[in-house]
Amino acid sequence: IQSIYTQYLHQGETLEVNSFMNKSLLPNIKWTNFLKTYETIFGVENVFAVPYDKTILERKNLINLLGEYANINALKTLSLDNHNQGYNKKAAEIAKACNPHLSNSENKILRSLMQKHLHKPVFSRYQLLSKEQVVFLNNYFKEDNEKLFENYFNGFGIASYTVSDDKDNVTEHQKRDSYVEVIVQLVKELDKRPKENVQSKSPSLKTKIKKVIKQIIGG
Repeated sequence: IQSIYTQYLHQGETLEVNSFMNKSLLPNIKWTNFLKTYETIFGVENVFAVPYDKTILERKNLINLLGEYANINALKTLSLDNHNQGYNKKAAEIAKACNPHLSNSENKILRSLMQKHLHKPVFSRYQLLSKEQVVFLNNYFKEDNEKLFENYFNGFGIASYTVSDDKDNVTEHQKRDSYVEVIVQLVKELDKRPKENVQSKSPSLKTKIKKVIKQIIGG
């Protein structure tokens, strides 16, 4: 859920994460329901489900596993870099503040900066929901997850998802260092922009982004 929400931020949306906690919508995103739909369309024998799990994917990436399943030798040893890195909590806050004021091309610049300097480590936990919300979701999907491992993941040798190590998370000091890099890059991008009409009564894009930078420094 937090990953889907982050993808919306990547696309320039400004949704609040709490909008993804609508209890009436949660039944629609149970993985077993998706898999049953795929089986109906493609046939049970043609559905291959892989747990997005550190224990599994640190040994072989998704392309390697697909190659083994489909018996395609070229894919079995192909390396795969992760380019779609998720935002950490600070990056999500910056994106929400900036997205309404950026064009698509400008949003791509911001996204590349956030993913480079303020991404969360691969396989580490998102920090976008409260502990209470995470506990609620874990309990809500517990039975469905158990069915996943029993019916679809039983060939991977794990009984449940690997618990993330908090050591994977970036320390606040490291985050502060990253903020400086991001701010420097933002200032450089702002400097490239043409001068704007000083007679305009509405705040300029530069003014708005400078305000965000000030919030980052003070935050």
